[in-house]
Amino acid sequence: MSFEESKMNRKMKGLIAPSLAIGLVCSLAACDNKAPTESPTPDSGEALNAPPSETDTLPANSTSDQANNEKTSAQSGIIPTPIQGRWGLVPADCTSTAGDAKGLMVVKPTELEFYESVGKLGRVSQSSNNSIKADFAFSGEGMTWDREQSMTLEDGGKTLVLTEFGQGATPTPLRYKKCEN
Repeated sequence: MSFEESKMNRKMKGLIAPSLAIGLVCSLAACDNKAPTESPTPDSGEALNAPPSETDTLPANSTSDQANNEKTSAQSGIIPTPIQGRWGLVPADCTSTAGDAKGLMVVKPTELEFYESVGKLGRVSQSSNNSIKADFAFSGEGMTWDREQSMTLEDGGKTLVLTEFGQGATPTPLRYKKCEN
């Protein structure tokens, strides 16, 4: 190796080391393009090792998720299923075929049907599997009115107690019996 070749080798080695270092720094910076942040500290109010939330650790079909779904469906604008059906103030309301069952109430998922009026379910303020309190928009006999009502099941689901609130409300709760058919 000549003196000139040796000189060139040393020059190349001198350029390669800094180039590798610059390349390495640039590569590391490219891997994390976020600005560096401070780590949480015990007195900063942030959790150092926060446990995962319940929704992060439970499977989709867990008991907690099912309870949340029941609560959601109960308050999602649908009258709870156990309340739905045919209800009569007196036994004859359930068996009349002449269309004169004036005390019959038919509870559907989103409405109440009475002898001469229909109430459409509005805002639900409270709901569980066996009760609901909500606003209803009624129409019948050429009139319209709004009424807040609650319906609660008693006697193992055989009795439905209907309570009205506000101006023009029935002063005492009405007690309906479940129709067998």
